[in-house]
Amino acid sequence: MSSKKLALLQSLIVAVFLSILLSARPCPAQTDLDAKIKEVQNNPRDASAHYNLGVSYGQIGRHQDAITAYQKAISLSPCLHDAWYNMGLAYYSLKSTDKEIESYQKAIECKSDFADAWYNLGLAYHDQDNTRQAIDAYKQAISSNSNYPEAWYNLGLAYSKNDMELEAVESYKKAVALKPDYDSAWYNMGISYGVLGNYQEEANAYHRAIAINPGYVNAHYNLGLAYYTLKQYPQSENAYKEAIRLDPKFVNAHLNLGLVYDATSRGAEAITAYKKVIELQPDYAKAFYNLGIAHSNLKQYQQAYDAYKTAIAKDPLYTAAYYNLGLVCYELNKYQEEIANYQKALEIEPNYVNARYNLGLSYIGLKNISLAKKEYTELLKYSEDAANRLLTEINKAQ
Repeated sequence: MSSKKLALLQSLIVAVFLSILLSARPCPAQTDLDAKIKEVQNNPRDASAHYNLGVSYGQIGRHQDAITAYQKAISLSPCLHDAWYNMGLAYYSLKSTDKEIESYQKAIECKSDFADAWYNLGLAYHDQDNTRQAIDAYKQAISSNSNYPEAWYNLGLAYSKNDMELEAVESYKKAVALKPDYDSAWYNMGISYGVLGNYQEEANAYHRAIAINPGYVNAHYNLGLAYYTLKQYPQSENAYKEAIRLDPKFVNAHLNLGLVYDATSRGAEAITAYKKVIELQPDYAKAFYNLGIAHSNLKQYQQAYDAYKTAIAKDPLYTAAYYNLGLVCYELNKYQEEIANYQKALEIEPNYVNARYNLGLSYIGLKNISLAKKEYTELLKYSEDAANRLLTEINKAQ
């Protein structure tokens, strides 16, 4: 469960980060374009007139024209830091990140404590996946203005991207101290606590995010993950059900609800949950695999066999599905097929200890002791304990 959870959480971090990048850069105030053009015509040597014209162009989405106006303003007043800064915003809108960065750097050369320029420089570095430099820029923004919740928040995201989760938590705490209703900061704090293995604090943080934003689907979902890890299954079930209520097509919420049902010995409900996943996403191999487990737990081996076969058809490299299919083949007295599935799992993943151990047991069952001994020799490379257990079985059979 842990590796699956972390993989999912990483993706959520990215989604939250991108939404912040798209909304964080402030827009210049709306102005009357015609009036600003006339102002420039009347005062062609006035840097502020060209700057104001750039602001107007930017407001209506004419970003290249805005850049031209800012460049003219800068030619007249080279250290007009607001013009450099707004030119950076315009380059951001044009997806020209290198020039965006250069513009913020020029603004900072003119005004070293320009917090917004440092902050947006951090966002630009983050866009380039240069999170180390982003961290430095966010820190400079905070040094210039310590009451900057967005800078603290994005600093937390950058720390998390660099696997510095303790530092990320502290940054999120600073953000929510300044802005208590900052639901994304609470949410990402929860993610960092989860990576650190502090699942109760993870759950607490998601609760805070949900209290601020009851419709925060991903917070409900991750709350379900946290409670599942804590083995608090009723709470996990409620969280997943709320995520599904908010988003009935949330595939992984249905899938993980099935895991809760499995964990609480409610196999029939688990099967229903996994079938819903398959209805929503017919090519989802994991859903068929979990469906196979649910049927196996109910000793419905033919249905489990069919589910595992389908999982493998969807994902031919699904080693766990081959292994579980081997177990089901044993229950169905399909011993040669059992062996073939263990062998396929080991072909893909030679260090799959359970598959190799069971393959050895299968050979013993077929009284092929020489092949069982070969698996014992191979097993010694990966697990001395499993190898010794297999050797015990071999000795019993001789």
